[in-house]
Amino acid sequence: MIRVTADVHRVRALVHAALREQAVRPDELERELRAARLTRRPDVATVLQEVGAGVRSGTEAAVRSLMEGAGLPQPLWHEALLLDGVGLGTPDAYWPRHGVVLEIDDAQAAHRRHRLEGTGLHVIHASAWHIRGAQREFISLLRAALATGPHGPVDRIVRRPQ
Repeated sequence: MIRVTADVHRVRALVHAALREQAVRPDELERELRAARLTRRPDVATVLQEVGAGVRSGTEAAVRSLMEGAGLPQPLWHEALLLDGVGLGTPDAYWPRHGVVLEIDDAQAAHRRHRLEGTGLHVIHASAWHIRGAQREFISLLRAALATGPHGPVDRIVRRPQ
């Protein structure tokens, strides 16, 4: 299917669906795309670069692009956080030097959000609509959170890549 589309949004949707629904590891997917000689295409290369950075959805790719355009630092994507050895969950994005977390709406976000906020970390909760439809507001909120950090016990939080 990737072979017949040149739309980066469609490629992104197909790649993320393969990662999520078919339980394909990113390195396996990249190997398959390389064997099919698709990694030379700019749309495929862009999506694989995002996946390599930890991005796992179109909304997360939009956040990454917005931050890049605004000159904001890139977060760590999908890393499990522990405070004094106790698991805090795996937020969508985390800026360790600033103590800022981004949670994009999903079923588990509210539970993680409360646990993370309880530590003193600054948690930004955003919907896909907010990220895409109110970009200036979203970037302003994120910029302010990063500028006023660090928040919480950043020196005691350990990250574990997923």
